[in-house]
Amino acid sequence: MLSTGINELKLRKEYAMQRPVVIFCASMILVSIILWMRYMPKIEADMEAKLDIVNEWSLPEELDEISGMVWVEDNIIAAIQDEDGIIYSYDLEKKDIVHQSTFGDKGDYEGLAIKGSTAYVVRSDGTIFQVDDWRNENPKTSEWETFLTDDHNVEGITLSADAQSLLLTVKDEDPSGKSFKGIYTFDLISHQLRKEPIAKIDFDDAAFNDDEDQGDDKVFNPSGIDVHPKTGEMYIVDGKKSKLIIMDKQWKIKKMVKLSESQFPQPESITFSNSGTMYISNEGKKGSANILQPKGL
Repeated sequence: MLSTGINELKLRKEYAMQRPVVIFCASMILVSIILWMRYMPKIEADMEAKLDIVNEWSLPEELDEISGMVWVEDNIIAAIQDEDGIIYSYDLEKKDIVHQSTFGDKGDYEGLAIKGSTAYVVRSDGTIFQVDDWRNENPKTSEWETFLTDDHNVEGITLSADAQSLLLTVKDEDPSGKSFKGIYTFDLISHQLRKEPIAKIDFDDAAFNDDEDQGDDKVFNPSGIDVHPKTGEMYIVDGKKSKLIIMDKQWKIKKMVKLSESQFPQPESITFSNSGTMYISNEGKKGSANILQPKGL
């Protein structure tokens, strides 16, 4: 009994000696948890920009692989998908397709631009389809080949600010180099694509200094492009890594934004209304295809 009592006293003494250490460790763990809870959201916010979404439209099955779109007029957005040669008119108010016209056979169609009654569709191999009277169910279609190929994977196309040419972007390999992605101009009179890019998304630009993909020749993969009607700035989305670049009127990168992948899992196209309202579409391969209207950046 005496031995048992002595052992109990020893255990109590050892516990009393260890108790401050246990309390200190527990306190440090609690402080660490509090700090993590306080600052982790800020770190995540710096990595991604979660935009305020004003409106969202879930797209029908026909546009599950939406690859290009253009705002046409009140409530109407013209759109294409990357398998069928069809231009769809989607009504934002009715939330449905209200018209469609076939301009070509099946193919990998990636971008859409519109000037009045003429639509321009770019295929991934760089071929441009001129669709006259595009709202007609059987419009007249002409094809224009360029020096771009499937290796370059052309996905972005839009009308220039002066409406005299088309601006094209390549998603993968650039024909001129690996340290940038070029923006090329297609003249609407001569139907020729200039060899030299009019602008470059330079991966050595300061906008990419904090980018996790810095140094990678695929740091930015343009999938959609449009010019803001009010500012003349160019907006370009990346469908692979959910990013957005804004370039000023002098073709300098003004801002690079890492979009939230929960909102923009695969942004394939971007367009603006005449008043400057922004619309970004997501293809349905990583979720449901939709069109989002962000409040702004």
